[in-house]
Amino acid sequence: WLDRGRIHRARSELDNAIHAFEQALAINPAWALAARELASVHEAAGNLERAVEVLTRAAQLSPLDAITHGFLAEALWKLDRRDEALDRVRHAVFLDPGYGWAWNAISVWGQQMGQPDLGAEAVRELTRRRPGEVRSWLHLARILSGPDTLVERQAAVERALALEVRSIEAHDQRALLLYQQGNFDEAIAACQPSAWNGQPPAELRARAAWLRAQRGDLGLA
Repeated sequence: WLDRGRIHRARSELDNAIHAFEQALAINPAWALAARELASVHEAAGNLERAVEVLTRAAQLSPLDAITHGFLAEALWKLDRRDEALDRVRHAVFLDPGYGWAWNAISVWGQQMGQPDLGAEAVRELTRRRPGEVRSWLHLARILSGPDTLVERQAAVERALALEVRSIEAHDQRALLLYQQGNFDEAIAACQPSAWNGQPPAELRARAAWLRAQRGDLGLA
């Protein structure tokens, strides 16, 4: 039924697609993927309210599915139910700190609502809720900006490395922070952490090359 619904949607046969996805959900009401597919067809048919109803039900039946909460947040945003959308998308990133779309939505929507700090507030809350997860601290280091947050960003990177000494992204973030302070030599050294015994991964070797290029050492880079 899911495949049949997708075929009908591809043929722009929306009523048939809705019927097929509803059949899939009748067989397995908690199948979040089928619910998202059904909601997308309702949205394509111009019925966002119905899409929200489908996604709300799906989120209730699959409460730990971050993507479904993200779909619901987007539908609510399109209906101009902005506070509800933000609450829902924040919940999505708390469920899955690696949900990139949701982080971007928080930042973009916050800007549109005149609340540019929403992303930073959400990621700080994430570090309080999930302090033992590397991704929480890396998001904090990545999402903050400006010289006034430098100390907090550095502390977040060090916290991430304390949790996972072989986190490539954390070492990369450390090198970038040093570069932004004008500490080229320290930044390049940060790309050769002792955790790899003189054989850093390709990502960090590439970062070292990029840093040398920024300093003008193009041949060496």
